[in-house]
Amino acid sequence: MVRQRAATWVRRCAAAAGRRALAAFNRADEIGGEVRDWLLARTNSPALRAVSERLVRVRGGEDAALAVDSQRSAREAAIARQTAEAPPPTAAELAARRSDALGDPDVAAQVYGRASCPWTGRAQSLLNDAKVDYDFVDLDDPDHAHLEGRLVGQTRQNTTPWVFLRGEFVGGYHELDEIARLGQLDARTLPRDRRPPADPARPNVEVAPRPA
Repeated sequence: MVRQRAATWVRRCAAAAGRRALAAFNRADEIGGEVRDWLLARTNSPALRAVSERLVRVRGGEDAALAVDSQRSAREAAIARQTAEAPPPTAAELAARRSDALGDPDVAAQVYGRASCPWTGRAQSLLNDAKVDYDFVDLDDPDHAHLEGRLVGQTRQNTTPWVFLRGEFVGGYHELDEIARLGQLDARTLPRDRRPPADPARPNVEVAPRPA
């Protein structure tokens, strides 16, 4: 008799525990649904959507810039490889290059570069500050892109910008900056027959283009 009552009590306790567990599971499911609805409401808010769209636009712009930089680096690497593999020019080729030179002695300064290149921008700013008239050729322009190979071939430099003073190639921004710091920019941008005689009290320092 006692054993039968104990078994009945155990079954009742188990049934009650099962009901409480089921109720707890149901309540947890309800809470989970409420949390899900709350999160969906917050993530669908206009402010959050605007932030998400802005991040997508920014990320897209960064990806586009990286793609452009990658293409430019690949193009410069290909030009450098072609330059390194090219055989030394013959006398006839050198004469043809001189007749087809990109430097114009009738122009005070010429800058061949890219509007997107910071070193090209610095060279332009230096010439603007010195009030030097110059011609700028943007190699990113499809009409001028073919000049890059000629510039590399004639100057043996494969980085932008290419700077010419009165038709003479002087190098890039760093060489132009050295010429300006040495006080030679005014004289170098004058025609040769109008340049002042060298000052014997002042050392004459030649700035040579750096090897690429």
